[in-house]
Formats: sequence, C-alpha cells, structure tokens
Amino acid sequence: MEQSKIKLNLGSGDKPLEGYVHLDAKFGDTVWPIWRRDGDETYGDGVDEIRASHVLEHFPHGQTLHVVKGWVSKLKPGGILKIAVPDLDKIIEARSNGNDPKIEGYLMGGQCDEYDFHKAVFDEQGLRGMMEQAGLVDIKPWTSEIADCASLSVSLNLMGTKPCGETFAEMNYRTVRAVQDGPHGQPYPPESIPAAETLQSIWTALKQRRRNIYSQFGEDGAIKAIFEAIGIKNEWCLEVGASDGILFSNTRQWVEQGWRAILIEKDPVLFARLTANTAAHRHNLIYENIEIGTEAPNSLDAILAKHSAPKDIDLLSLDIDGRDYHVFNAMLQYHPRVVIMEYAIEGDAERYFGTDFIPPHAGKGQAGRNAVVRLLCGKGYKPIAISQSNVIAVRGELTGRLRAWADKQLTADSGQAVLDDGKTAEDCRSKFDNAARFGQMPCILKPHTETLLPVTDQDYIPMPEVKPPKPDKVEVRVAAVMSVPRLTHTNNAASMFATIKKLGLQCVPGQGVFWHHVLTRQIEDRIRDGYEILIAVDFDSWFLPGHVMRLLELLVNTPQADAICAVQCQREHELPIMAIHDESGLPVQHMPRRWFEAALTPIHIGHFGLTAFRATCFAKLERPWFRDEPDPNGSYRDGRKDADVAFWGNFERSGCKLFMANEVNIGHLQEVCTFAGPAATNWKPHHVYLRDLNAGQIPAHCDPAYRIISPTRKE
Repeated sequence: MEQSKIKLNLGSGDKPLEGYVHLDAKFGDTVWPIWRRDGDETYGDGVDEIRASHVLEHFPHGQTLHVVKGWVSKLKPGGILKIAVPDLDKIIEARSNGNDPKIEGYLMGGQCDEYDFHKAVFDEQGLRGMMEQAGLVDIKPWTSEIADCASLSVSLNLMGTKPCGETFAEMNYRTVRAVQDGPHGQPYPPESIPAAETLQSIWTALKQRRRNIYSQFGEDGAIKAIFEAIGIKNEWCLEVGASDGILFSNTRQWVEQGWRAILIEKDPVLFARLTANTAAHRHNLIYENIEIGTEAPNSLDAILAKHSAPKDIDLLSLDIDGRDYHVFNAMLQYHPRVVIMEYAIEGDAERYFGTDFIPPHAGKGQAGRNAVVRLLCGKGYKPIAISQSNVIAVRGELTGRLRAWADKQLTADSGQAVLDDGKTAEDCRSKFDNAARFGQMPCILKPHTETLLPVTDQDYIPMPEVKPPKPDKVEVRVAAVMSVPRLTHTNNAASMFATIKKLGLQCVPGQGVFWHHVLTRQIEDRIRDGYEILIAVDFDSWFLPGHVMRLLELLVNTPQADAICAVQCQREHELPIMAIHDESGLPVQHMPRRWFEAALTPIHIGHFGLTAFRATCFAKLERPWFRDEPDPNGSYRDGRKDADVAFWGNFERSGCKLFMANEVNIGHLQEVCTFAGPAATNWKPHHVYLRDLNAGQIPAHCDPAYRIISPTRKE
C-alpha cells in the first residue's frame, strides 16, 4: 500500500486544499520554523510538497533566503516547493496603467491584522535566484488550483524540485581526488555507501580515453567514447561560449564530422574569428552572436525551438564563465543526451565560496563543483567524469549502455582500457610529460582530426594519459610593454633586452614623468597594432626566456585567465607582490600553503614586473585604467591608493581574472648594503636592506665597541 504523501499548505488562511495539512499564523501555527498548533510536529525532512502562497513577503527581506532554505530542508529528495509572492514588475505595470485600486494592498499588505504586513518585494529573477541558492532545480511557473492570492494577476508563482539524494549515492567520489575535504566542507557521499561503486567501471574506462583534439582537459576523447557507448541519435550539438571555434572547443570534432551545430559567442571579436574558422562547415552551422540568458528569446529553450532542434540533441556544451548554472537550470523543454558544464576553476570556488557555492543572478563567482553535480543529478543526469574545469554527464537512462561498454573496454587482468592501437595508457606514460610542453616560441597547438594532443596528468581528473602528438604550431602575436626612467640598472637592462630579443618579442620602451601614463600609451599602441598578448615588464625585474615562455603557455591554456603574473618578491620584504581578498574585499592575512600548490592561484592584486595580459581584457576596464587617489586627508600618506593598486581594483570590478604562476619565480633588483661576515665564517656576506640600514639595523659584528678618547692639546 502506497504511503500517503505529506503536503503542507503554508499560509492557508480560509482557503483549504484537499490532501494538504494547513498551517497559518492566525490559527496559532508558525510557517517557519514549521510548527503546528496542535502538537510539536516539525515534519523532519520527509515532506513531499510545500505550498507557500503569499507567505514569504511577510518575512523581513534580510531573512527570506534563510526561510526558503529552511523550507527546502524539510523536503524529501524529489520534493516540490511552490512559492507565490506579489510580483513587483506586475505591480508597477498595474500602477502605470492606473486601473487597479488594490495597488497599496499588493505592495504593503492588507494590514487587517498584525500578520498582514509585507516586508519584502520580489521580481521573477530575484525569486528564481533565491530558489536556486536554496538548491532547487527545474524552477518553473505554476498555476493555482483555487481562487486564492496565488491566482491574482499580480502574483508571481514559481516551483522547484529538491535534487534526489539517491543520485549522489551513485557517485564514486573516491576516484576523484578533486572532491575531498576543502576549507568549507566535508567529503561526500561517504565511502560506506555501497552504491558508490556502480559507476566505477565507467570512470575507469573514460579515464583511459582522455585525449584532446581541440578540447582542454581530455574532453574530446571522453565524449567520443561516450557516443561509442550510447550511440549517436540525431547529430545535433549546441555550444555556448564557442570562442573562436577551435581553441578548447568541445564541439569542433563533431562539426568536422558534419553535425548540425548551434554555436553561440557573445564577444564580437571572437565571433568574427568563429565564423571565419568554421567557414568550410557553414552549411551545417547556425551562428548566434548573443549573450545567453534565462528568459526568451535568449534562453536555451527559446534558441533550440527557434531553430527546430530535436528535444534530445546529442550534445550540449556550456562555458559561460559564471552563468552556466542559471542558464542550464532554466532549460525545461529540451533534454540533451550528453552535457558538458563548466564549474569554478579548481581552487577558486573552494577558496572563496566553497564547492557548494551557487552564484546569485548577475552576481560574482561561478558555481562550485558540488553545486553543478547536484543540479545535473536533479535534472535527471548522471555525472560520469569530472575534468579540471568541466563536469560531463549523460541522461540517467543511458548509464546502462555506458556500463556495458565500459566492462568490455577493461581488461580482466589490469583494469586498464585498451587504446585503439592495442596499447594501454601506461605504455606511453614515459613519453607523456615531454610532449606536453610547447616549443621555443609562444604558440597555440593547432590540431588535426587524426592527431591526439597530450593532457597534463592530474590524479583527480578521471581521464587518461595518451600518446605524445606531433602538433603543428600557430604563432601568437606577443609584445612587451614597459616604462623606463632616463637612468636605469645598466646590467639588468642589457640582460632583459637580450631576453626579449631572443624571444623575438616586439618592445619599444617608453619614457615620461608618470610611469602609468607611459604604460597606458604603450598598451593602447600595441592593441592598435593587433597584438594578442601583452607582457608588462618592469625595469628592475630579472628573468629568463623560460619565465616568459611558461607564462605564455599558461595563459594560452587557461581560458579563464585574463592575466597571469610571475612570483616576484616585494622590495625590502620577504613576501611576494600579491594579495588575495576575502568575501568582504579585505586582504586575507593568513593563506594556507595548499593554496599555492597548483600551477596557478587566483589573486586580486598583482604587479607589472612580468605579467602576461590578453589584449582583449583592456576593453572591459573602466577608463582611466590607472587612477591614483590621495588619503582621506588629501595627502599621500597611509591610506592613499597608488595607481598600480587602483588598476587591479579596476581589473577585478570589470570581471577580469588574475592568476599568479607559482612556478614562474623571477628576480627583483634592489639596493642592499653588503657586510663581510666574521672571519670564522670565511667572511660570508651579510646583506641588509637600505630601509633597515637607515634605521640603524646592521649586523652585530659590524658595530664595534669603542671608548671615547679625549684629545690632549699641546701647550
């Protein structure tokens, strides 16, 4: 016998609904915390449905998100939350039409008793974002079945579903080292869950098929393997954030095989390159130079309907740098068979927000890994691979085919997948690392369909090593920009210009009274000349060609980065020139060493000693790029904001991302006073900063004892 469902009608008033438990403050109940007047009943977390019609607006606006999260906590996995509130946009429209006498009541409440006062306002984007923040998926409108406030013309009615916890139990995070203890959470699901083994064979097999043709972290090989397992149904794909159609594309290999593709890119410069780079396949392509959104006509549902795409296109790839979560959650009419969805770059979301982080609409940040996985699970998908920046998932009903395919791929004795040539990934491991580096000049790997590009080995990425390729190279236009004084460090200048010349970089140093004026003109001129990457260099930096090459390699291979700086020590200080801000915008004082174990660390303030910029990022910045500010007293003492610090604030506010390359450590020339050590140490030199020297801080053995001798005068 089926157990009866628990359905709560919060704020029911005198409008009862059959099959619901009715709670209302005027009867002595509380709707949050949920408590019935006739008993201490809080319902635990086993509620099937909560209906809250015109209740939420009665809570203070600072508490509404907390209340919604509380309601969601009472739902069982798969449970539904229905919310109805007055719609501010509809109220404003009704006021402008001047034909509704109840405007005050809609906005402020009827005020007929102590409970009937409104303390918060909502529009659709705000309520949808709040429900997403609470972890709900498949958020969509609903219609009231009775004549209550939810049936009013000014009512905003949205419902969402709580993701199924059972789906997570199938995720074997033991094989994905990326999903472990972080600064904000605990690993889950627990290793004790038996169902966690069910996708192990799929992950193991896909790990051995990791390879790049055009993708970044082996996604091309994994996706190809997935379609080998589940079959290709309609040869349709859609890519949001298609970039130039080549670099890190997850759909290019299928475009070349004649698939019908919708390619969406909002940046006009990249869009022009996209159309040029895909001209040979134009007859099968649909281009959209728009910013994707959650509402028609720019939602995924609207775009797919506009172009008469099948309801279950084969492949969807999302790379929107922050809006992926909301855009996919708003997709209700179409159900792609395979989805690739970006999450916050490894370390970034964990450090600042946590892997469960869901960004507010039009807010800062990108959804964390766990949040993306939950969303996919809640919409009926099974995440089967997680790369360094993407989650790959398939429709739940297709995992059986994948498991059968994976079992055939794995050898009985080693558990390794056998590659196309009969060798396992272990056979080519020794050749792998050397092949993963660029050559002598800055370049982008230009792959061919038959060429497999290497992917740097990451234990936590469930995709495999591959045979080393022999890729062609496409040069990137790179120029150095720098401001120099009339007098400079001669030896350093000779070394620096020799390095720049050896790399073949264009560099015409500028001079002037104000360094930031000079640097602004330098950047403007190089952008006008068509350079794609600009390297800022300071006259007191010391570096080698390898430092520059590694910076370029990292920037080319990290699409999330707008700029990457080297590690450089502060003048007369033991720490590098950098700062990381907390959520309130203040510098973090204590930074764990693990933050700097990866190749790149997201930072908020950098330097111009040796920093590689994408030329396109400067178009996003507010003018002037460098704006110094005096202290609150109008002077330039403590509390001032120098031009370089102001630049990095502008950089962050404009949505640009800065990283520090932890393995690119350059020198910083500065003046010191050197003393010979004691003879017992073979006169080992002691170096003292000029700041300390002027403060009288010299080595103890260099401050001799003496007694004053009074001179005598000869009579």
